[in-house]
Amino acid sequence: MGINNGRVYFGNYSDGPVSGVYGLDETDGTEGWFSSAATHIWDSSPTIKDGRIFIGVRYNRLVAIDENTTEELWHFSTPSLTWVYSTAAIHNQAVFFGAGRAGSGYFYAVDATDGSEIWKYPVTGEIYGSVAVANNLVFFTTTDE
Repeated sequence: MGINNGRVYFGNYSDGPVSGVYGLDETDGTEGWFSSAATHIWDSSPTIKDGRIFIGVRYNRLVAIDENTTEELWHFSTPSLTWVYSTAAIHNQAVFFGAGRAGSGYFYAVDATDGSEIWKYPVTGEIYGSVAVANNLVFFTTTDE
């Protein structure tokens, strides 16, 4: 979950029309915000910065959503069948996240303003957890033994 501007944001996985990102009022829990710009959200939690919500979806995409309009700003597509389960981290206008499936994938850095790829790093294993950035280092884990 992510919290910003009095809302608690989270994603939902469903094959129906309720799949998307929700924002509940942090004081009373009422639903007041919904975006269908990102659907089929498995393990990824929203990361929020400067009015933009970044979230990974099962079917190979990282999506940036405008917090005010609920519309998609951009999306970054990973190779087919590399699902984005990880929760992204943002540092110096770069969004860091992992994507993978069936024991392989990539760890990415993309531009937070337009979603263009900055770099990618091949990994063995899948990336499920959260990403952390400290002292200009990026930390993540994989399922590789």
